[in-house]
Amino acid sequence: MLVASSVDVLLRPSEIRVTKRSALSLGLPGRFSSKPVAAETGVEPWKPCIDALSDVLAGLARTVSLDVVLSDHFLRYALVPWSRNLVADSERLALARLTFSQIYGSMVDDWVVTVGEQKAGQAAFACAMDRGLLQALQELARRRSMRLRSLRTALGERINRHRRRLRQNEFCFASLEPERLTLAFHSKAGWLAVRGRRLAAGAVEQLPAVVRQEAAAAGANQGGDLYLASELPAEALPAEVAGWRLVRLYERVPAQRSVAGTSPVKVPAD
Repeated sequence: MLVASSVDVLLRPSEIRVTKRSALSLGLPGRFSSKPVAAETGVEPWKPCIDALSDVLAGLARTVSLDVVLSDHFLRYALVPWSRNLVADSERLALARLTFSQIYGSMVDDWVVTVGEQKAGQAAFACAMDRGLLQALQELARRRSMRLRSLRTALGERINRHRRRLRQNEFCFASLEPERLTLAFHSKAGWLAVRGRRLAAGAVEQLPAVVRQEAAAAGANQGGDLYLASELPAEALPAEVAGWRLVRLYERVPAQRSVAGTSPVKVPAD
C-alpha cells in the first residue's frame, strides 16, 4: 500500500482525479490517477464520487491531509455587492445567503454558503454547495484519519492559476468542464457577474451562442478578451467567438497543487 503525506482530488460527476504526494517528493508532480464514475439514479449526483474516492483512499496506508477541488457541477455562484455598511464577516455572509435565497428560494436552507475576500467598492464571489456533500467529505476524512485541509472551487482554482494573464480590465473568464460552462464577467469596476450553464454532451459548438446570451443577461459588454480555460485541444474548440478576442488557456489533466482561491469554499471546523 502506498504511503502518501497528502492527496489532491478533483471531484467531477463523471470522474475523480487523484494525485498522491509523499513527504519525500520534494516538489515533484506526484502519482496521478483517474477513476471514472458512473451516475446513479435516485441519489445526489455527488454521492457516487464520494464512494469512488473512498475506494481510492482505502488503498493508501497512511495519508496526513486531503485537498479537494469541486467541479462547478456541484456549486452555485453569485456576486455579493460591496456595502460600506457591512463590516463584519457575519454580515457579508448573511447578505450572500439572502442573494442566493432570492434566486433559489428555500433550497438555500440545505446549502453551505461562503463568501470570498472583498475589496472596497467591489463585489465578492459567493459560493453555495449541498451541506450533505460537505458532511460526506468530512466524514470520509475522519474515517480515514485524515485532515480535510482545503476545499476549493474549480472556477476559483482556474482564475488564480491564470491570474497573471488576465491583464485587461474588461474580460470574460470561461471555465469549460465536461457538460458545464461557467462564465465570470469582469469590468473596470471589478467582477460584474458569474453565470453557469449546462451544455449537452460534446456540444462545444454551443459556446459562442452561450457567451453571447449570458453576456446580454449579465449586462456585460458583448466583446473584449475571452479567456477560455479548458482541457480540450485547440482543434476541438471554436476557432473564434464573434466580437471577442479568444485567448485559450490550456489545462493539464493532472490535478493542480493548491493555490489561494478567488471563490473559496471554507471548510468549517469540526
